[in-house]
Amino acid sequence: MIRARLIVKGNVQGVGYRTLVKLFAGRFGVNGLVRNLEDGSVEVFVDGSEVSVRKFLKAIEVKGKPEDPLSLHVDEIEVHLEGTHGYRDAWKEYRGFELDYGVEDLRPGERETLESLEWSKLHFAGMSRVFREELGGVKGEIVGVKAEVGGVRKEILEVKEGIYGVKEELAGVRSEIGNMHRDLKEDTAGIKEAIVDMHRDLKEDTAGIKEAIVDMHRDLKEDTAGIKEAIVGMHRDLKEDTGVIKEEIRDMHKGLRDEIVGVRGEIRDMRVDMNKSFEEMAKRYDAISAELIRTREDLTRAVSALLKLIEEFIHERPRAERMQPRE
Repeated sequence: MIRARLIVKGNVQGVGYRTLVKLFAGRFGVNGLVRNLEDGSVEVFVDGSEVSVRKFLKAIEVKGKPEDPLSLHVDEIEVHLEGTHGYRDAWKEYRGFELDYGVEDLRPGERETLESLEWSKLHFAGMSRVFREELGGVKGEIVGVKAEVGGVRKEILEVKEGIYGVKEELAGVRSEIGNMHRDLKEDTAGIKEAIVDMHRDLKEDTAGIKEAIVDMHRDLKEDTAGIKEAIVGMHRDLKEDTGVIKEEIRDMHKGLRDEIVGVRGEIRDMRVDMNKSFEEMAKRYDAISAELIRTREDLTRAVSALLKLIEEFIHERPRAERMQPRE
């Protein structure tokens, strides 16, 4: 069995720390007292087995955020064991583990009110920490949504680049068809020019040449028929090739349109998911706000009750002094 006097420093007043100390004392089976000191620290007197006291000391060294005035945070704990410098016996008698509120002869209702107020402080400090954690999660979700939107924008830009590439290919096909048509026109003009020259030379020849001209004319007619047939075949092939090109362009346009429809659907689904996420965030924020409002109302009622008790105590004390017999 050991006894120790503890001085706890940090943000330990007004945040329900004494209630937490009493809770850990009950958990580890130690006895003693706890009270606030005027310098902002908390004094604890504890007795119990060495193992229980050490577990108790480790548990009450709570760490929070020292820069946050609403966060329970222990900077250090001075431990003065019995028989060492700085040790003093308990400042009053105790049963089990008690909270010393600095008021003598508390009535049951008054003690219950003060304990409720301490629990409210501890609960409020915990709600503040949860609210900060929830707010950090919401910020992380918003960052993730922004990243997803950036990815969708990148995909849309890639689709646009693909469309521009198709347009360039179509322009190249049109250029090739134009060149082919121009070459055909030049070839036809050359053939016509050769025929005119030949006809002029034939006129200048003698009548004996007429038979040759007739033969040549017949050959030319046959050749012309062959040329026409070749031109008709070439034209037919060009029509077929143009039809195939049109079909490929139509299939490509359909594929692009389907891909754009898919992208729009994904963006629409993403917008629905974002709306759901924002609705859930709003519900959680409303729930946290409602809980904070209820906590503030409970604290307000507790403070009002405490002030009322203090006023009653102030008014009843002079009356009790007047009623005491004078010596």
